[in-house]
Amino acid sequence: PSPGYHGLIGVLRIRRIERHGEEVSEIIAGDRAAMNLVGLKKSEFQKGMLLSDRKLAPTNMIDAKLKIFQPGISLNRWNQLIFLLGTNRMMVKIHLLDCEVLASGETGLVQLHLPQEIITQFGDKFIIRSSSDDRTIGGGVVIDAHPLHHRRRREKQIEIVKKIAEGSLNSLISAELEKSILPLYASQIAIHLNISVTDVLKAALENSDEIVSYQDKSDMIFLTKKMDQAIKNQIKDTLYRFHKANPLLAEGKNFNELLGVFGKNKNDIHHPTLHLILDWLVKNKKIRLENKTYVLFSHKVEIDDKFRSQIESVENYVKNSTRLFATTKDIFDDLDIPEKRLSMILTHLRNEQILGIINGNFIHRDVIAKAKKVLFELNEKSAEGIKLSEFRDVMATNRNSALEILEYFDNRKVTVRVGNIRKIRG
Repeated sequence: PSPGYHGLIGVLRIRRIERHGEEVSEIIAGDRAAMNLVGLKKSEFQKGMLLSDRKLAPTNMIDAKLKIFQPGISLNRWNQLIFLLGTNRMMVKIHLLDCEVLASGETGLVQLHLPQEIITQFGDKFIIRSSSDDRTIGGGVVIDAHPLHHRRRREKQIEIVKKIAEGSLNSLISAELEKSILPLYASQIAIHLNISVTDVLKAALENSDEIVSYQDKSDMIFLTKKMDQAIKNQIKDTLYRFHKANPLLAEGKNFNELLGVFGKNKNDIHHPTLHLILDWLVKNKKIRLENKTYVLFSHKVEIDDKFRSQIESVENYVKNSTRLFATTKDIFDDLDIPEKRLSMILTHLRNEQILGIINGNFIHRDVIAKAKKVLFELNEKSAEGIKLSEFRDVMATNRNSALEILEYFDNRKVTVRVGNIRKIRG
């Protein structure tokens, strides 16, 4: 066991346990016991310390259910009183959450602001005494040891507190997920609530009406059903809008592009969460993989007659260009095709490998094939090599266009340049 409060001192060894003066091998909750510890000096003890089998998360703010039982006493919206929990005793500020006045005999939800951190968890009992410490005013139970700050008492936040106050661990875990804008690992929830991962898993898996779980490699990921559905809907909506804007693309969005559904608040949990949600969507035939991208399951490229005619017009324009190349401006100026649709068509022809790009200009694959054939024929005819002027004449183009094509083949290691002469490699 190691202390989880006032500084982690390290691993301790329990040499002896006594209960009512007699040595015993074990103790249980409710026993009054004494322990002989090895590894902790007497001077290091502080009031409020705990022994634990794991690291516990301290807190200086608590949501609780409080009952006033001292006759003639009532609390206003803000109060300063003495708080006792375990061996902790301190002056705290108490903020009423669901009412303006809490009178004797009444029970209300409160938030306690502590001057220093303590260790507590769901279900711990406490006592409230007057600031002069002459009267016990009431008592309560901790319902959330790591709450949001309810400074403005927003309705949604108070609803979460009321839900936790129902008393079940299921409600507490659901509320913990609702407070978070991110999915949470079971181990994270366990730390927040100061309970074991086993207890988290058992309670969460029993509450499948509100909580969705995904098994990661070494931990379970939890999120609310509302968050899970929102992420799935956003993925499908993102793909739908992408397909609508790019009707000629068989592919969709890749994994990194879909990470954007989480917005700016991303951390390490988003990668495994997205992978698992995408796997679920694929398995349930909502989406599918297409060339390492995700597309809607029903997506298919549909081209009507008008669109097909425009595609052919663009292809033929580039193929029959006297300069062998064509720019987007050339095509737009000479063909009556809207700019946005032309962009789709050019992207489609590139994806189909019908058009290529050389120095920012479009060239047809048939022109590339013809140029390659000419290069091999010229290379066979001349032992000296291929001259730019000869290649230009056979291709029936200008010097600049011929040079760009030759440099294209140089870069792809089809040809090698020696001075002003080129030869086929190998």
